Amino acid sequence: VSQSRYCFVMIVALLVFPADSGGMLLAYSSLLGALAQLLLQLPEYLKKGFSLKPSLTGFKDPKIREWFELLWPAMLGTTIGQALIYVDMAFLQFLPEGGWSAVVLTNRLIQLPIGVLQTALLVPLFPRMVNLVDEKRFSQLDTAVVTGVGGLWFITLPLMVLFIFFSQPLITVVFQHGNFDASDVQIVTLALLSQSFQIIPYFARDTLTRVFYAFGDTKTPLVVGLLAIGFKALFNWLFIVEWMHLGVGGLTLSITLITAVNWLLLSVS
Repeated sequence: VSQSRYCFVMIVALLVFPADSGGMLLAYSSLLGALAQLLLQLPEYLKKGFSLKPSLTGFKDPKIREWFELLWPAMLGTTIGQALIYVDMAFLQFLPEGGWSAVVLTNRLIQLPIGVLQTALLVPLFPRMVNLVDEKRFSQLDTAVVTGVGGLWFITLPLMVLFIFFSQPLITVVFQHGNFDASDVQIVTLALLSQSFQIIPYFARDTLTRVFYAFGDTKTPLVVGLLAIGFKALFNWLFIVEWMHLGVGGLTLSITLITAVNWLLLSVS
C-alpha cells in the first residue's frame, strides 16, 4: 500500500502540473512520495513497540552479528544489477543514436510483467522455503521450487511469444507518439526481440537465489553475480565490437545470455 501511495503522489503531481520540462517536479514529487511512504509505515512501526531513538546495544547480540554476516553479501549482491548497467554504458560509443534509450525502454517492457509475477510468487514462497529448510524437508523444497518456476514459465510463455512476434505493433502503439518516429520503433523492436528470451532464465535465476538465502548462504549468489560482471563485459565485446557487430541487438542479447549464465552457475553451485 505504501509503495502505491508513493507512486500516487508522483502521478498526481504530473497530472496537475504536466509541463515539467526540466524534471524538477518529478524530483520533488519523488521526494514527497518517499516521505509519504515513510509516514504511512511509522504508526505500525510504533505500534509494534519500536522506538525512534537509535540503540546500538543490539549489536552485541551474537544473533545480530550472525544476521549481519548474512545481510552484507545480500546487500552487495543487490548492486550487481547496477554494476552491469555501468558495464553496458561503457559500450555506448558503439551504439547508434538512441540506442541506449531503446535498451532502457525494452527493459521496462520486459520488467513490468516479470516484476509483477515474480513478486507474486517469491514473496509468499520464500518463507515457505525457509520453513522447509529448517525442517529438512528437501524433497518438498525441490517440489515447491520446480512447481513455482514451472508455473511462471507456463504463464509467461504466451507473453514471450507476444513480444517476439508482435513486438513492432506493440511498440508502435505504446511509444510512437510525437518525436518517437518509425525509425525509433525499429531500433526498440530489435532490442526487444533479443531480450524477450530473458523471461525464461530470469525467473529461475531469482528463485534459485532465494533458495540459497533460505539455506543461509548469501555468499554464493554474490560470487556468481561478480563473475557475471566479467562475462557481461566479454559478451558485449564479442557481440558489439569484435565479432557480430550487432549494436543494440548485441547489447540486449548479452543481457539475456548473462541471465542464463547466472542461472546455470547457480544451478551447479
